[in-house]
Amino acid sequence: MIEVNSYNELANAIKDKDKAYLLLYKKGSEKSDCAYHNIASGAKDLKGLAIYYSDVNKTHDIHTRFNVTSVPVLLEFEKERLKNLLKGCNDATYYKA
Repeated sequence: MIEVNSYNELANAIKDKDKAYLLLYKKGSEKSDCAYHNIASGAKDLKGLAIYYSDVNKTHDIHTRFNVTSVPVLLEFEKERLKNLLKGCNDATYYKA
């Protein structure tokens, strides 16, 4: 998992990816910390998957671009376009699937 700190940083990171994922979370929040931990755990065995994360406490221009009003949320991108939003904290096997 790679941290991104701005929308421009995210856009550059995913521009040549067929699929990419971004976790927007609020560090220190129970549900957000749960989502971060479970995504990291689920992704550790997966190779070549583009997974990014951003803490809304520090980064303020990403969630507004995608009209995200609550976190945690996992954004799924396909060829730079937002395809899906997965809200809340799910277990590691859910994210792995």
